[in-house]
Amino acid sequence: MSGVVDPASAEPAQGASPVSEVSQLQVDLLRWGAVGATAFAGVLHYAVVPQHRPWWLAALAFTLVGGMQLAWAVLAFVARDRRLLLLGAALNGAALLAWLVSRTAGLPFGPHSGSPEPAGALDLVTVVTEAAAVAALIGIATVHTRRQPVPA
Repeated sequence: MSGVVDPASAEPAQGASPVSEVSQLQVDLLRWGAVGATAFAGVLHYAVVPQHRPWWLAALAFTLVGGMQLAWAVLAFVARDRRLLLLGAALNGAALLAWLVSRTAGLPFGPHSGSPEPAGALDLVTVVTEAAAVAALIGIATVHTRRQPVPA
């Protein structure tokens, strides 16, 4: 066994050569940061539900995205599974993509169909936290760590 472990599951990686060797603490800090950033983005999505109530589908979408982000954050806090981390990257990436489309080309449906929406301060805070989570999660998924011996 080479001592290289999968950072998400702490299981030995099969024949992996480490892209970068970092400590388990560094991996855990990235994971906790991604969990916190995703939970914060979920809360921010819930915060804008009232202003989107006139179009019920938008309010529902913000409720679902916020709920999925919070549920993922709870699961990722307690579980160390690489697939779960990749799911979190995909979830936050999809939210980022939807925001990008809505602010550049405009969503292809709804009351403002085809018209870009203005970006607000809360939007920017949300996308920065989601982007940070995506970067951390992809980083964790691509890095292997060296198992540190436990001092006696």
